[in-house]
Amino acid sequence: MQLTTKTEYAIRALIELAQRSGEKPMAIREICQKQNLPVKYTEQLFRKLKHHEIIKSIKGSLGGYILASPPEAITLKEIMIAVEEGFGGPICSGKHGSREFCSGEPCSFLNMWEKITTDMDGYFTRIRLSSFLTHTSGKTYYFNDCNSDDNLLAARRDND
Repeated sequence: MQLTTKTEYAIRALIELAQRSGEKPMAIREICQKQNLPVKYTEQLFRKLKHHEIIKSIKGSLGGYILASPPEAITLKEIMIAVEEGFGGPICSGKHGSREFCSGEPCSFLNMWEKITTDMDGYFTRIRLSSFLTHTSGKTYYFNDCNSDDNLLAARRDND
């Protein structure tokens, strides 16, 4: 599964809000400037994130956006569901002949696709927005251990 620009841009924008958690709301233009994101696209993503109650909007001249929950409570899966309008799933429904090129027989792949979907669901549920906040200048971060909420991202120098 490939993460799309929708998910990437949403995470980058949410990181800005998470870094200012507890402070004043942040305007989309400021978020986009800091993360080099397109404003119109980010506005569309924020409508979806707000609808899914991941962020809140504050009206007024000092308004903007804030996280609706602490970064530790927001999962990557929730972000993906909000901006991607869904989350994975088997490539077929398991119903006889449900796809144009279905063989008409019980699908030999369905059980494997269901297992893959369950594994992905668990993986993306364990990754929290707070996992992305460990960024330090000069380091590149890789997902390497999602069995522990404390060690979801590990820093490795990008010397290659």
